[in-house]
Amino acid sequence: MRFLVCLKQVPDSTVKVKVGGGGKAIATEGITWSMSPYDEYAVELALERKDA
Repeated sequence: MRFLVCLKQVPDSTVKVKVGGGGKAIATEGITWSMSPYDEYAVELALERKDA
């Protein structure tokens, strides 16, 4: 069986996010990006199902 998991990079939860100059986006300088925790869980679940 084949699985497809969609992933999204999000700012790391330990980094303080600041609003950018225009007020409509975040300031990306100095931000560490990581995989969403929900996406990590989805990858884990897909791997478990594949091995079963």
